Amino acid sequence: MAYKRKIQLTGKSTYTISLPREWIDRMKIDQGDELSVMEQTDGTLIISKEFLSAQKEKEVIIDLDRIYDVDLLEKIIVSKYLAGYTKIVLQSKNQINPKISKVISSTVNNLIGSEIIAEDLTQVEIKHIAAYGEFPIDQGLRRAHLIARNMQIASIEAFIKSDTNGAMDIFERETNVDKLYFLIRRELATALSNPSYLKELNIKPQEVLYIYPVAKSLEKIADHCESIAKCCFDLNNKKLDEVTQEYLLLYSKDVLEIHTNAIQAFMSKKMELAIKAIKYFNDLRKKIEEKKISRKKISDFDVEIQVQLVERNLDRIGGYGLDIAEMAIDRIQ
Repeated sequence: MAYKRKIQLTGKSTYTISLPREWIDRMKIDQGDELSVMEQTDGTLIISKEFLSAQKEKEVIIDLDRIYDVDLLEKIIVSKYLAGYTKIVLQSKNQINPKISKVISSTVNNLIGSEIIAEDLTQVEIKHIAAYGEFPIDQGLRRAHLIARNMQIASIEAFIKSDTNGAMDIFERETNVDKLYFLIRRELATALSNPSYLKELNIKPQEVLYIYPVAKSLEKIADHCESIAKCCFDLNNKKLDEVTQEYLLLYSKDVLEIHTNAIQAFMSKKMELAIKAIKYFNDLRKKIEEKKISRKKISDFDVEIQVQLVERNLDRIGGYGLDIAEMAIDRIQ
Protein backbone atom coordinates (compact mmCIF):
# COMPACT_ATOMS: atom_id res chain seq x y z
CA MET A 1 0.00 0.00 0.00
CA ALA A 2 1.30 3.46 -0.91
CA TYR A 3 0.98 6.45 1.42
CA LYS A 4 1.35 10.16 0.69
CA ARG A 5 2.91 12.41 3.31
CA LYS A 6 3.79 16.09 3.28
CA ILE A 7 7.28 17.11 4.37
CA GLN A 8 7.35 19.44 7.33
CA LEU A 9 10.17 21.71 8.45
CA THR A 10 10.96 21.46 12.14
CA GLY A 11 13.29 24.17 13.37
CA LYS A 12 15.64 25.62 10.78
CA SER A 13 17.13 22.53 9.16
CA THR A 14 15.24 19.38 10.11
CA TYR A 15 12.70 17.90 7.71
CA THR A 16 10.19 15.35 8.99
CA ILE A 17 7.34 13.18 7.71
CA SER A 18 4.75 11.27 9.70
CA LEU A 19 4.58 7.47 9.54
CA PRO A 20 1.31 5.59 8.94
CA ARG A 21 -0.39 4.57 12.20
CA GLU A 22 -1.32 1.17 10.78
CA TRP A 23 2.34 0.41 10.09
CA ILE A 24 3.40 1.60 13.54
CA ASP A 25 0.84 -0.69 15.20
CA ARG A 26 1.69 -3.68 13.00
CA MET A 27 5.43 -3.34 13.67
CA LYS A 28 4.78 -2.73 17.41
CA ILE A 29 6.84 0.46 17.49
CA ASP A 30 6.73 2.68 20.56
CA GLN A 31 7.75 6.26 21.16
CA GLY A 32 11.53 6.50 21.52
CA ASP A 33 12.27 3.37 19.45
CA GLU A 34 14.98 3.70 16.82
CA LEU A 35 14.41 2.93 13.12
CA SER A 36 16.96 2.27 10.38
CA VAL A 37 16.86 4.37 7.21
CA MET A 38 18.75 3.16 4.14
CA GLU A 39 19.09 5.03 0.85
CA GLN A 40 18.88 2.93 -2.31
CA THR A 41 20.88 3.50 -5.50
CA ASP A 42 17.83 5.09 -7.15
CA GLY A 43 17.37 7.58 -4.28
CA THR A 44 14.47 5.83 -2.56
CA LEU A 45 14.58 5.24 1.18
CA ILE A 46 13.95 2.02 3.10
CA ILE A 47 12.69 2.34 6.68
CA SER A 48 13.01 -0.72 8.89
CA LYS A 49 12.57 -1.64 12.53
CA GLU A 50 15.59 -3.91 12.19
CA PHE A 51 19.15 -2.64 11.87
CA LEU A 52 20.05 -2.69 8.18
CA SER A 53 23.49 -4.17 7.79
CA ALA A 54 25.28 -6.16 5.12
CA GLN A 55 27.00 -8.26 7.79
CA LYS A 56 23.97 -10.37 8.66
CA GLU A 57 24.69 -13.86 9.95
CA LYS A 58 22.64 -16.77 8.60
CA GLU A 59 23.05 -20.26 10.03
CA VAL A 60 21.63 -23.60 8.94
CA ILE A 61 21.98 -27.10 10.41
CA ILE A 62 21.98 -30.16 8.12
CA ASP A 63 21.16 -33.60 9.52
CA LEU A 64 23.54 -36.02 7.80
CA ASP A 65 21.59 -39.02 9.06
CA ARG A 66 18.75 -38.12 6.70
CA ILE A 67 20.99 -37.95 3.61
CA TYR A 68 22.01 -41.25 2.03
CA ASP A 69 23.26 -40.04 -1.34
CA VAL A 70 26.62 -38.23 -1.68
CA ASP A 71 25.49 -36.36 -4.81
CA LEU A 72 22.47 -35.06 -2.92
CA LEU A 73 24.70 -33.97 -0.04
CA GLU A 74 26.89 -31.98 -2.42
CA LYS A 75 23.85 -30.29 -3.94
CA ILE A 76 22.46 -29.40 -0.50
CA ILE A 77 25.75 -27.81 0.63
CA VAL A 78 26.00 -25.81 -2.60
CA SER A 79 22.36 -24.72 -2.33
CA LYS A 80 22.93 -23.35 1.19
CA TYR A 81 26.04 -21.54 -0.01
CA LEU A 82 24.10 -20.00 -2.90
CA ALA A 83 21.31 -18.99 -0.51
CA GLY A 84 23.80 -16.83 1.39
CA TYR A 85 24.23 -18.84 4.59
CA THR A 86 27.36 -17.73 6.46
CA LYS A 87 27.48 -20.83 8.66
CA ILE A 88 26.59 -24.40 7.64
CA VAL A 89 26.70 -27.06 10.33
CA LEU A 90 26.54 -30.74 9.30
CA GLN A 91 25.67 -33.11 12.15
CA SER A 92 25.29 -36.83 12.69
CA LYS A 93 24.37 -38.93 15.72
CA ASN A 94 27.06 -41.40 14.68
CA GLN A 95 30.64 -41.03 13.52
CA ILE A 96 30.76 -39.38 10.09
CA ASN A 97 31.78 -41.81 7.35
CA PRO A 98 35.19 -40.98 5.72
CA LYS A 99 33.49 -41.01 2.31
CA ILE A 100 31.03 -38.35 3.52
CA SER A 101 33.89 -36.30 4.98
CA LYS A 102 35.69 -36.41 1.63
CA VAL A 103 32.57 -35.20 -0.21
CA ILE A 104 32.13 -32.32 2.25
CA SER A 105 35.77 -31.30 1.90
CA SER A 106 35.83 -31.45 -1.91
CA THR A 107 32.56 -29.52 -2.13
CA VAL A 108 33.82 -26.75 0.16
CA ASN A 109 36.99 -26.50 -1.94
CA ASN A 110 34.80 -25.46 -4.86
CA LEU A 111 33.08 -22.66 -2.93
CA ILE A 112 35.04 -19.40 -2.92
CA GLY A 113 35.23 -17.78 0.52
CA SER A 114 34.09 -20.84 2.50
CA GLU A 115 36.25 -22.94 4.80
CA ILE A 116 35.84 -25.84 7.21
CA ILE A 117 36.64 -24.14 10.52
CA ALA A 118 35.74 -26.94 12.94
CA GLU A 119 35.43 -30.72 12.64
CA ASP A 120 35.10 -33.68 14.96
CA LEU A 121 33.77 -37.22 14.70
CA THR A 122 30.08 -36.23 14.47
CA GLN A 123 30.05 -32.64 13.24
CA VAL A 124 31.54 -30.40 10.53
CA GLU A 125 31.22 -26.60 10.61
CA ILE A 126 31.57 -24.61 7.40
CA LYS A 127 32.00 -20.85 7.62
CA HIS A 128 31.89 -18.23 4.88
CA ILE A 129 34.86 -16.09 5.91
CA ALA A 130 35.07 -13.68 2.97
CA ALA A 131 33.82 -10.16 3.62
CA TYR A 132 30.80 -8.96 1.66
CA GLY A 133 31.82 -7.02 -1.44
CA GLU A 134 35.43 -8.23 -1.19
CA PHE A 135 35.19 -9.65 -4.72
CA PRO A 136 33.10 -7.26 -6.87
CA ILE A 137 30.64 -8.89 -9.25
CA ASP A 138 31.97 -7.11 -12.35
CA GLN A 139 35.44 -8.41 -11.54
CA GLY A 140 34.02 -11.92 -11.20
CA LEU A 141 32.31 -11.68 -14.60
CA ARG A 142 35.49 -10.45 -16.29
CA ARG A 143 37.54 -13.21 -14.70
CA ALA A 144 35.01 -15.91 -15.64
CA HIS A 145 34.98 -14.74 -19.26
CA LEU A 146 38.77 -14.59 -19.49
CA ILE A 147 39.06 -18.16 -18.23
CA ALA A 148 36.27 -19.39 -20.56
CA ARG A 149 37.81 -17.57 -23.53
CA ASN A 150 41.22 -19.13 -22.91
CA MET A 151 39.52 -22.50 -22.42
CA GLN A 152 37.99 -22.27 -25.88
CA ILE A 153 41.31 -21.40 -27.53
CA ALA A 154 43.15 -24.17 -25.68
CA SER A 155 40.46 -26.82 -26.23
CA ILE A 156 40.35 -26.23 -30.00
CA GLU A 157 44.14 -26.32 -30.23
CA ALA A 158 44.23 -29.53 -28.19
CA PHE A 159 41.54 -31.12 -30.38
CA ILE A 160 43.09 -30.31 -33.76
CA LYS A 161 46.48 -31.58 -32.52
CA SER A 162 44.97 -34.58 -30.67
CA ASP A 163 46.86 -33.33 -27.61
CA THR A 164 45.35 -35.10 -24.59
CA ASN A 165 47.84 -33.50 -22.20
CA GLY A 166 46.67 -30.05 -23.28
CA ALA A 167 43.05 -31.16 -22.94
CA MET A 168 43.56 -32.26 -19.32
CA ASP A 169 44.19 -28.66 -18.25
CA ILE A 170 40.74 -27.62 -19.50
CA PHE A 171 38.93 -29.58 -16.77
CA GLU A 172 40.60 -27.68 -13.94
CA ARG A 173 39.82 -24.36 -15.60
CA GLU A 174 36.16 -25.31 -15.90
CA THR A 175 36.07 -25.86 -12.15
CA ASN A 176 37.39 -22.32 -11.65
CA VAL A 177 34.56 -20.88 -13.76
CA ASP A 178 32.06 -22.87 -11.69
CA LYS A 179 33.53 -21.37 -8.51
CA LEU A 180 33.13 -17.84 -9.86
CA TYR A 181 29.59 -18.57 -11.03
CA PHE A 182 28.61 -19.88 -7.59
CA LEU A 183 30.14 -16.82 -5.92
CA ILE A 184 28.34 -14.37 -8.23
CA ARG A 185 25.04 -16.18 -7.72
CA ARG A 186 25.53 -16.11 -3.93
CA GLU A 187 26.37 -12.39 -3.97
CA LEU A 188 23.26 -11.60 -6.01
CA ALA A 189 21.01 -13.69 -3.74
CA THR A 190 22.43 -11.94 -0.67
CA ALA A 191 22.02 -8.53 -2.26
CA LEU A 192 18.37 -9.13 -3.12
CA SER A 193 17.59 -10.14 0.47
CA ASN A 194 19.60 -7.29 2.00
CA PRO A 195 19.08 -3.76 0.59
CA SER A 196 22.17 -2.41 2.33
CA TYR A 197 24.37 -4.93 0.53
CA LEU A 198 22.77 -4.09 -2.81
CA LYS A 199 23.73 -0.48 -2.21
CA GLU A 200 27.30 -1.45 -1.29
CA LEU A 201 27.65 -3.31 -4.57
CA ASN A 202 26.34 -0.23 -6.40
CA ILE A 203 23.84 -2.38 -8.30
CA LYS A 204 20.30 -1.39 -9.14
CA PRO A 205 17.74 -4.10 -8.28
CA GLN A 206 16.72 -4.52 -11.93
CA GLU A 207 20.32 -5.17 -12.97
CA VAL A 208 20.22 -8.52 -11.19
CA LEU A 209 17.85 -9.65 -13.98
CA TYR A 210 20.71 -9.13 -16.45
CA ILE A 211 23.80 -10.05 -14.40
CA TYR A 212 22.63 -13.54 -13.41
CA PRO A 213 21.85 -14.76 -16.98
CA VAL A 214 25.25 -13.46 -18.15
CA ALA A 215 27.03 -15.35 -15.35
CA LYS A 216 25.06 -18.48 -16.27
CA SER A 217 25.96 -18.07 -19.96
CA LEU A 218 29.67 -17.84 -19.10
CA GLU A 219 29.37 -21.00 -17.01
CA LYS A 220 27.70 -22.76 -19.96
CA ILE A 221 30.43 -21.58 -22.36
CA ALA A 222 33.01 -23.17 -20.06
CA ASP A 223 30.95 -26.40 -20.00
CA HIS A 224 31.01 -26.59 -23.80
CA CYS A 225 34.76 -25.95 -23.88
CA GLU A 226 35.12 -28.88 -21.50
CA SER A 227 33.02 -30.98 -23.89
CA ILE A 228 35.42 -30.10 -26.72
CA ALA A 229 38.32 -31.24 -24.54
CA LYS A 230 36.54 -34.57 -23.95
CA CYS A 231 36.23 -35.01 -27.72
CA CYS A 232 40.02 -34.84 -27.87
CA PHE A 233 40.29 -38.04 -25.84
CA ASP A 234 37.72 -39.78 -28.04
CA LEU A 235 39.90 -39.16 -31.11
CA ASN A 236 42.19 -41.94 -29.79
CA ASN A 237 45.31 -40.07 -31.01
CA LYS A 238 44.03 -39.87 -34.60
CA LYS A 239 45.11 -36.75 -36.50
CA LEU A 240 42.91 -34.29 -38.38
CA ASP A 241 43.78 -33.22 -41.91
CA GLU A 242 45.02 -29.63 -42.38
CA VAL A 243 41.84 -28.47 -44.11
CA THR A 244 39.67 -29.57 -41.16
CA GLN A 245 42.12 -27.96 -38.74
CA GLU A 246 41.93 -24.61 -40.54
CA TYR A 247 38.15 -24.89 -40.72
CA LEU A 248 37.78 -25.40 -36.96
CA LEU A 249 40.25 -22.60 -36.16
CA LEU A 250 38.30 -20.17 -38.35
CA TYR A 251 34.98 -21.31 -36.88
CA SER A 252 36.30 -20.89 -33.33
CA LYS A 253 37.75 -17.45 -34.11
CA ASP A 254 34.34 -16.17 -35.29
CA VAL A 255 32.66 -17.58 -32.16
CA LEU A 256 35.29 -15.92 -29.95
CA GLU A 257 34.51 -12.56 -31.50
CA ILE A 258 30.83 -12.97 -30.64
CA HIS A 259 31.14 -13.53 -26.89
CA THR A 260 34.21 -11.30 -26.45
CA ASN A 261 32.42 -8.28 -27.89
CA ALA A 262 29.25 -9.26 -26.02
CA ILE A 263 30.87 -9.34 -22.56
CA GLN A 264 32.74 -6.10 -23.27
CA ALA A 265 29.43 -4.51 -24.22
CA PHE A 266 27.80 -5.75 -21.03
CA MET A 267 30.60 -4.54 -18.76
CA SER A 268 31.16 -1.16 -20.42
CA LYS A 269 27.50 -0.57 -21.29
CA LYS A 270 28.43 0.31 -24.87
CA MET A 271 25.65 -0.30 -27.36
CA GLU A 272 27.98 -0.37 -30.38
CA LEU A 273 29.84 -3.39 -28.99
CA ALA A 274 26.59 -5.29 -28.41
CA ILE A 275 25.51 -4.55 -31.98
CA LYS A 276 28.94 -5.68 -33.19
CA ALA A 277 28.57 -9.00 -31.36
CA ILE A 278 25.13 -9.59 -32.88
CA LYS A 279 26.52 -8.76 -36.33
CA TYR A 280 29.30 -11.31 -35.87
CA PHE A 281 26.67 -13.90 -34.91
CA ASN A 282 24.46 -13.13 -37.93
CA ASP A 283 27.46 -13.10 -40.28
CA LEU A 284 28.57 -16.50 -39.00
CA ARG A 285 25.06 -17.93 -39.51
CA LYS A 286 25.04 -16.49 -43.01
CA LYS A 287 28.46 -17.94 -43.91
CA ILE A 288 27.34 -21.35 -42.70
CA GLU A 289 24.10 -21.18 -44.68
CA GLU A 290 25.95 -20.08 -47.83
CA LYS A 291 28.57 -22.82 -47.36
CA LYS A 292 31.34 -20.20 -47.06
CA ILE A 293 32.38 -22.02 -43.90
CA SER A 294 32.16 -25.69 -44.80
CA ARG A 295 34.18 -28.85 -44.92
CA LYS A 296 34.15 -32.28 -46.51
CA LYS A 297 33.10 -35.17 -44.35
CA ILE A 298 35.96 -37.25 -42.99
CA SER A 299 36.10 -40.84 -44.16
CA ASP A 300 36.98 -42.13 -40.70
CA PHE A 301 33.54 -42.38 -39.08
CA ASP A 302 34.82 -42.09 -35.48
CA VAL A 303 36.80 -38.92 -36.27
CA GLU A 304 33.88 -37.42 -38.17
CA ILE A 305 31.57 -37.91 -35.17
CA GLN A 306 33.99 -36.05 -32.89
CA VAL A 307 34.37 -33.16 -35.35
CA GLN A 308 30.59 -32.85 -35.54
CA LEU A 309 30.42 -32.72 -31.74
CA VAL A 310 33.01 -29.91 -31.70
CA GLU A 311 30.97 -28.02 -34.31
CA ARG A 312 27.87 -28.42 -32.16
CA ASN A 313 29.68 -27.12 -29.07
CA LEU A 314 31.05 -24.10 -30.94
CA ASP A 315 27.56 -23.39 -32.22
CA ARG A 316 26.18 -23.43 -28.68
CA ILE A 317 28.99 -21.18 -27.43
CA GLY A 318 28.09 -18.66 -30.14
CA GLY A 319 24.48 -18.82 -29.02
CA TYR A 320 25.42 -17.98 -25.44
CA GLY A 321 27.49 -15.09 -26.77
CA LEU A 322 24.37 -13.81 -28.50
CA ASP A 323 22.43 -14.12 -25.22
CA ILE A 324 25.05 -11.98 -23.46
CA ALA A 325 24.84 -9.35 -26.20
CA GLU A 326 21.07 -9.18 -25.82
CA MET A 327 21.42 -8.82 -22.03
CA ALA A 328 23.87 -5.97 -22.66
CA ILE A 329 21.29 -4.15 -24.75
CA ASP A 330 18.62 -4.65 -22.09
CA ARG A 331 21.01 -3.38 -19.40
CA ILE A 332 21.98 -0.30 -21.42
CA GLN A 333 18.37 0.65 -22.09
